[in-house]
Amino acid sequence: QSSNDPPDAESVRTGSRQKRVLPLDLGGQAVGVDR
Repeated sequence: QSSNDPPDAESVRTGSRQKRVLPLDLGGQAVGVDR
């Protein structure tokens, strides 16, 4: 599933399984994730 970088713990807790997940914002929202 992940091409190179493994899913970050944050992406897992958010439930987003993106190949490249950007760091979560201060509010706790994933930036750059199609929602």
